[in-house]
Amino acid sequence: MIPKLLTYIKKLKGSYDQGKRTGLIFKIFLSLTILYAFLIFYLSSLSDLRIPEELLILFNSSIRSPNHSDYLILLAPLYPLIKQPDKVAHILLYFGFGILLFLTMRSMHNTISRAVILALLIGLLYGASDEFHQMFVDGRTSSIMDLVADITGLILAQVIILIAYAIIAIFSHVWTGFWKLSE
Repeated sequence: MIPKLLTYIKKLKGSYDQGKRTGLIFKIFLSLTILYAFLIFYLSSLSDLRIPEELLILFNSSIRSPNHSDYLILLAPLYPLIKQPDKVAHILLYFGFGILLFLTMRSMHNTISRAVILALLIGLLYGASDEFHQMFVDGRTSSIMDLVADITGLILAQVIILIAYAIIAIFSHVWTGFWKLSE
């Protein structure tokens, strides 16, 4: 009787510790997500947010340095950096935001698909509110294309997360099968 009771208490203590641990992880991810959202809000509150000219001059000179036109095709993925650097910044910022949103939603014990959907919805709402906020900032404009770039960053983050989960699932299945065969 006593050993059964001790085993039951150990199980309860383990689940309690697990609950404390996941609660702490959720709080950490939630705090990081909120801080990141404040960073986005701060950046969108700046009236003059430009890439330093020195960086653009350096980048443009390195793009034009190849003498042979066959090599220019290799630089095609960098074309948006030259023409639309603000859209690339939106994609990168919301890529990070999408990852943090997913981790926060997942740490709340949501399924992977629910965490992806919630991350996309919350990110979309935040991006739309950010564009609305920019209408009231001097020197900034609200643009539907900025919102499209935000959504693109969010979707890219979720796609990469899903690919990572698929790779982990495939390799964990392969490795557990390998170890079972070797026993």
